[in-house]
Formats: sequence, structure tokens, C-alpha cells
Amino acid sequence: MEKNSNEELKFDSSAVVSEKGSPILGKLSGPVADIINPTRNGRKYSEQLWENVFNSPIAQETFENGGYFGELGHPEGRQEVDMEKIAICMPAPPTKNDDGTLVGTFDILDTPNGRILKTLCDYGYKMGISSRGSGEVYPSSDGNEEVDPDQYEFSCFDVVLLPAVKAARMNYVTESLKDSNVTLKQALAESLNSASDSDRKIMQETLNKLNLEYTSEEAQAPSVENIEEVNESVAVENNEADLVEQLQTLLKENKEKEQQIIELQEKLSVSYTKESACNEKILSYQQSISKLSEEAKKVKSLEEKLSKAENDVKQLKEALTTSKKASAANVAKLQANSKSLVESVSSSKQKIRELQEQLKVANENSSGKIDSLNEQLSTAKKDLEIKKTEYSKKLGASNKLVEKYKNIAAGAVDRYIQSQALRLGVSQNEILNRLPESYTFDDIDSVCESLQSVNLNLSRLPFQSMKLQEKLNAKITAPKKEIIPTNQDDVVDESLLSLAKLH
Repeated sequence: MEKNSNEELKFDSSAVVSEKGSPILGKLSGPVADIINPTRNGRKYSEQLWENVFNSPIAQETFENGGYFGELGHPEGRQEVDMEKIAICMPAPPTKNDDGTLVGTFDILDTPNGRILKTLCDYGYKMGISSRGSGEVYPSSDGNEEVDPDQYEFSCFDVVLLPAVKAARMNYVTESLKDSNVTLKQALAESLNSASDSDRKIMQETLNKLNLEYTSEEAQAPSVENIEEVNESVAVENNEADLVEQLQTLLKENKEKEQQIIELQEKLSVSYTKESACNEKILSYQQSISKLSEEAKKVKSLEEKLSKAENDVKQLKEALTTSKKASAANVAKLQANSKSLVESVSSSKQKIRELQEQLKVANENSSGKIDSLNEQLSTAKKDLEIKKTEYSKKLGASNKLVEKYKNIAAGAVDRYIQSQALRLGVSQNEILNRLPESYTFDDIDSVCESLQSVNLNLSRLPFQSMKLQEKLNAKITAPKKEIIPTNQDDVVDESLLSLAKLH
């Protein structure tokens, strides 16, 4: 909580009612904040801060409904205004003058604390004003601290005895003691005696908090009439010089009492500053607790993300297994189609040979049938060419389909090796270096199990053997026997042969 911007207020006792007709005891007017110079505790409240405060929707609503209420003295440990301890009301926002000061006007309300405030003003006390609010501060360029205009939360203005600005310190008024027979204690006592029991309790609590003595002076000092009687008695017994000496002594003691009061007021001001520092530390602790709570929420969010990532990995493994099965089925189907095409081509070749033999026999048997057979041969060749073209197209489409599934299978193998390397905590090359030139998924699983076993055994050793690790990395597994077609007359696509070696 920050207390600042205390300035001298001017008391107007002629005002007895507000503009709306509500009964008031008087008015206070004067500076309420300095937007240029820092306060005595080294904090600066900028013009932007006060613009944010009084242009906010909350402030507009407050002024529309009557204004900001304030108390007599700063309360301890709370920001909200206690309705039973209200003393003033600010019905309109303060205005800025040419020297960078905000000037405000306050109504002194007819409340228990309002009556105490009026008594102090009638007595001649120059009251101060102080804003009540909370917020964060940051170092400014001039070495002071500046209150963050976007974080400050304004509560109200309170009337105080001691200003935070040294130049706005209240002067202790002694002239009123010469002009009136009624002292401040007597005025406060009369105000307390005329109040109800509930109001008197609130007034006494406020006076105790302000450290103002309000007990009647009749029990502590003689009245004016008693002083005159004592003076007459002294005049009879003593000469005029003794009386003057006694009066000088009393004046000297009175002056010492005044100095003691000033010193006590200064100590009270320091106490207010320390109280503000303690409240700032409490606010800092509360912010730290809030940050820890936010960190706990982040940890929970990370745990949820980790669980989701584990589910994604599981789903990826399942998809990889499904893709592997589908690829194997497609390869088997392509192999069957290729075999059927080879058989069809072989059958066509056999038919051509048969036709040629028939043609030879026909030429030998009858020259008259040559033309007919030539025509049949020509027709057969055309049919053969058509079939060859169709078979070529089908074979080309089959090769493309084989190449497509080959790429899919290769991608699946790479992702499978990557996932295994991630699971084992090794690089992909460490798995590839251990595989034969032609390998299958079983070979990959075998190498991964071997690496997992090696890592497990190495983790159990009391030390790390670099030579053993290098030896393991240099291990080469002999490749499997190359697949060679048994029928040399068959034409087998090389991509299909490579795909068959891989699986």
C-alpha cells in the first residue's frame, strides 16, 4: 500500500450545504498530488497514472453516484473505506494547475470523524491529504522509484496530520491560544460530550489513532478563573518580579512541549513510511505465491502434453504395423500379377511357333493354301501386336505400382528405424551400420534388441568402456544370400527383385 502526495488543505467554514442540499460542515480545498516531483519516500506518481485513475469506468461511476469518500487518517491493513469512519467526500475529480499539481475540493461531512476534522480546522490546524492505493513500482531514470500507472489501484483520499511531502508539513498553530479561551483539548472534549455513545466510540478510536489528546484539561490544569485566583494570591505574597519569572518559566516549558510534539510527529511520519515498506513486502510475497501457483499449472500442462505425446507414439506404431501388413499384401498381389503376365507372354510365343510350323507344313502340302495362311498369319500377328501393346501397358502400370509401394515400404522402414533409434536413445546410423546390405524388419528388430542388450549391459558396468563401444560399433553382419531367379528365360523387373530382397 502506498501513501503519498500529502498537501495543505484550505478550510472554508462558510459552506454549510453541498450543491445537492446534503448537510455538510465545511469544505477543504488544495493540492492532492504532485505529478512532477517525487514524494518524500522517493516515489513518483505520473500524470498518466492519475489520468488512468480518474478516466476509468469505476471512477466515472463513483462520481456519478456522489464521489469518493475518505477517512480521517490512514487505516492499517485494508484498502476499502469503512462507512462508519468516513469524514470527507470528493464530489468531483481534481484539476491540474500550471505548476504540475492536482487540486481537489472535499466536503466535510456531518459524521463523527467529520466533526473531529471540523474541530481541528476551527482550531487552526492545516490538514494534509494523502492518496490510498496499491500497486507496483520500478526504478526511474532519476534514481527514484516510479509507480506503475497500469498497475495502480486507487481507493480514496484520506485527511492526515503529517504530509509525505516535506514542504507540505503542517505548522503547529499557537496564535489561537492567545485569541481564544478554549483550547484544542476542550474543543475536542465538548465535541465528544455532545455526541451519542456510538459516535463517541468512533471519535475516540480516531483520536487515539491520530495520537491526539482529547481528555478535558480541567483535571490536568487549572482553568482561566483558577489562574486569576492564583495570580492574585501570588501578587499578595510575592512581588511583581517573581510573577514575571514564573510566567517566563511557563512559556519556556510550553515551547519545549511544542518541540516535543513536532519530534513525535516526525517519528510518526517515519512510522508511516516503514508501514508502507512492510505492506509492499507483503504484496511482493503474495505475488511470489501467485507465480508459484502459475508454475504449478504449467507443470500440470506439460504432464498432459507428455501423456498426449505418448499416445501419439503408440498410434504411430500401430499405423506402422498396419502399413507393413498392407505393403506385404500389395507386394504379393503385384508378384502374382507379374507371374500371370510372364505366363501370358510365354503362351503367346508358343502360339507363334505353332503357327509358323503350321505355315511350313501348309507350304509343303499345298501352295494354294499359302495365301490363306499368310492372311491368317497376318491376322495373328496383328492380334499379337495388340496383345503385346496391352500387356506392355499393363506391365508398365504394374511397374509403376510396384515402384510406388516400394517407396512406401522404404519410407515405412526409415520411419521404423527412426522410431527404434528414438526409443533406444541412439542415432539412426548406429542401427543402419549393423544391418546387412539387404535386410528385413526382422533384421532391424534383431539389431535393436542387440543394441538394447548392449546398452543395458554397459549401464550396469561401474565404468564406461570406450574400446568396447568402438568394437561394438565396428561389428559387421554378413549379408544374406542374394536372391537369383531360377528361370533365366523369365524377365523380372529389377525394382521388384530389390523389393523382394528387402522384405
